[in-house]
Amino acid sequence: MACNMHKTMIAFSILWSLYKGSLSAKYKVVSAPSVVATLGSDVLLTSLLAPEMSGEKMEIRWFKPMYRPYVHLYINGKDDYTAQMPQFANRTELLKENITRGIFPLMIRNLTAQDSGKYYCYVESSDHHSMATVDFIVTVPCHPKTHSHKESGVRIPRDVSINQERQSQAQRSDSPKEGAVGSPPVISTIADDTVFCESDGWYPEPYLIWTDNEGNKVMPSMEKVFKDEKSLYQVISAIYLPPTSSNITCTVSSSLNQSKESSRQIRAVGSPPVISTITEDTVFCESDGWYPEPYLVWTDDEGNNIIPSMEKVSKDKKSLYQVISAIYLPPASSNITCTVSSSLNQSKQSSRQTIEMRPVTCRDQYSRYIVFCACLVVILMLLGYICFLLKRLGELQRNVNGNL
Repeated sequence: MACNMHKTMIAFSILWSLYKGSLSAKYKVVSAPSVVATLGSDVLLTSLLAPEMSGEKMEIRWFKPMYRPYVHLYINGKDDYTAQMPQFANRTELLKENITRGIFPLMIRNLTAQDSGKYYCYVESSDHHSMATVDFIVTVPCHPKTHSHKESGVRIPRDVSINQERQSQAQRSDSPKEGAVGSPPVISTIADDTVFCESDGWYPEPYLIWTDNEGNKVMPSMEKVFKDEKSLYQVISAIYLPPTSSNITCTVSSSLNQSKESSRQIRAVGSPPVISTITEDTVFCESDGWYPEPYLVWTDDEGNNIIPSMEKVSKDKKSLYQVISAIYLPPASSNITCTVSSSLNQSKQSSRQTIEMRPVTCRDQYSRYIVFCACLVVILMLLGYICFLLKRLGELQRNVNGNL
């Protein structure tokens, strides 16, 4: 009974891990990797969900450097300032005009030098969470050595000075510059059926193209272009994986005939499962070379699922998966099947082997009977010895009472 309970607990933990893994990522929080702003100004720290979805019912938490107290918190459909860092009191605002589209930048007003640092944007829904980081730097503006407005006795209104600053920034950002070739595209997966590609440091504004292993274009499900403080562009795009492609390529190009591309394997059918017996009652199955992460199912000769006693999934140097599983042999089955599968976009690749189990013979039954009888004899001997000790203890107690 205890052994069966132990097997059940192990199986439950494995199934729970697989269940949590099936709740794969549904979105990614995207933000500009770095932001620079001047002392005393206001800044927007951009953040959005990809693919586009509503963030109205999610928890949105900006913090640095600790989760709590936080910079700003939006939860249960409203802002919560109860544990806000004192230095940000009355200076933050989460802009919600486009929150139903998954866009919710954070406004920080009247910047101080202490506001510099790494910021984290953490977003959590009922079944998933994701986080992005922003390196934020507050700089001190450099002023030319001319007589100040204070010295001349003339005070310039703040809104006029801000407009002048914005105009000068616009003139600087609109000034002609040579083309800039961005970083190599980085392809990442956040779910079994969704792939992201991002690249930054481009000028002029780039465009991104997805192609499958046959050179056919794949339409993106989401695409965003950002401009950083240096007026360089960052592009982020996502696709739902084509049902038959094994490789995907992301190419980022500019109008100056400059381009960079990256490719990634998105599917691989692994080796046929190899079944081996380690002991008389334990069987192992393993298979490698799979992508994405596979799942393994044991069945008996009647097609009933067998809960594994152990299962482990690992990733090799090529980012391909290997799965190893073990079961205790059911006494009544004559054949065991191990099936390893990987599902993407409702397509399924499988490979299986069958092992014939040695049927239970009269000799096996006789051996088990001998073992059972031996265990029973040992238990009876222990019980007899305990009864003898109790009897002796009672006699000693009576002798002591008689002497008294």
